[in-house]
Amino acid sequence: MKRYFLLGLSFTGVILYTAIANGQTSSQPSKSSTTIVGTGLYDPPPIKFKDSAPNLVIDRKGETIVLEPYAPNILRVTLSLQHDNALAKPGYGFVGTPHADGWSKDQTDTNDVYRSSRIIATVERDHPPAQPPLSTQLDIAKFFNGSTPGAHITFTTPEGKKLLEMTGWQQAVPNHKDGTADINNDRRPTDPEFFTIGATFVSPDDEHYYGLGDNHEGFLDHRGHPVRCWNDYLSPAAPTTCVPFLITNKGYGLIWDNPSKTTIEPGFNERTKWTSQVGDRVSFFVIAGNTADEIYAGYRLLTGPRRCYLKPPTATFNASSVTRARTKFSPLRRDTATGISPLTSWWSTGSTTQKWVRWTWIRSSGQIPPP
Repeated sequence: MKRYFLLGLSFTGVILYTAIANGQTSSQPSKSSTTIVGTGLYDPPPIKFKDSAPNLVIDRKGETIVLEPYAPNILRVTLSLQHDNALAKPGYGFVGTPHADGWSKDQTDTNDVYRSSRIIATVERDHPPAQPPLSTQLDIAKFFNGSTPGAHITFTTPEGKKLLEMTGWQQAVPNHKDGTADINNDRRPTDPEFFTIGATFVSPDDEHYYGLGDNHEGFLDHRGHPVRCWNDYLSPAAPTTCVPFLITNKGYGLIWDNPSKTTIEPGFNERTKWTSQVGDRVSFFVIAGNTADEIYAGYRLLTGPRRCYLKPPTATFNASSVTRARTKFSPLRRDTATGISPLTSWWSTGSTTQKWVRWTWIRSSGQIPPP
């Protein structure tokens, strides 16, 4: 009996030793695994960069920041509290594809840097406070700490010129405090979770803002004038159709990637703020350009070529009055062989109503005025 007991004890020891050895072997990192460095509160966050995925992904403190290049002068920035949403593709209307040629990553003690020959994007890391926070500061932070951990991203040229500086972002649950709770009434049972999202940028005193689509309030420069960016038929002056593409005199353009109602507040209290009613991430494109043409070329690269002519082809003219309409035609093109503009439909905008009116014109050389 004693002999059988010793035999069973030896067999148990062999099994236990084998299990421990296998566990130690499997716990060793393989050559193909990714090692994440830094586990402390202020240690460098893990950075993931793969040749097959031309983007820079930074995960830290419950937020994901993604920098995705589309050209040496075009960079997409995405931030979200949900990792998968930050990695998702752009939304409606974008046809461009990412290209990381000429881009490289770098990491210092204070920043994560992503650079090309045209743009240097610097993502600031969290730094330990110089002094421990006061107890009152900790108490206030429990209630007024914002909806996100925050982010500070600066865009400059290789020559050192600052293009744009983002100082914060938000991804807040609709709530009564911000006056956004009513949007929950529009939620359908099949809708995924959504938030009110936005981003804040520094606004220098000499920065001016242009673009944002069809706006009739009379301001070429939107600085100091909020813009309600949606198809707003109740807008002052006339209905507006907004395009969330902003161009400035600082050498960059910004495309906001969100299809919901968005309010832009350019140049208020030394900051510019974008706020969208519904979203699950902050996503925008920065286009650097030495000229406006170069910035618009970047916009075309992202959104595709413009569709100018309809079937039949169209032209535009401005008629200050219907009686003088025939003298105001400005056809977009003409047949070079016959000298006749091959247009059967014309569009007019009156100076008083600012409404588009369609004019049908018989195609004949006698009735179509020369361009």
